[in-house]
Amino acid sequence: MLYDPAGVQALIIDLGRYEANITEEQKNATDAEKSLTGIAWQGGADGGAAAFKHTHDKLMGDMTDLLIQLKSLKGAVEKALAHALATDGSVADDFYL
Repeated sequence: MLYDPAGVQALIIDLGRYEANITEEQKNATDAEKSLTGIAWQGGADGGAAAFKHTHDKLMGDMTDLLIQLKSLKGAVEKALAHALATDGSVADDFYL
């Protein structure tokens, strides 16, 4: 099976970068939520803060789910690359025996 180890390594790096970026955005959104609700933001019949908080909590849950998927995907790619490299080594060793 043909594969490009450098390309796969670049994918692993990209997945790690995506994870870091999403984690940072999640932190920024949480900080903004605390700031907005901390100043007793109100509006509407039940207070705009309640509706905002509900939407924010759903977004944070979705971001957490995405981070879990990214970590899982990154781990699977790393494992596949390690397996492929080990197989390459085994095949190469067979030629030298």
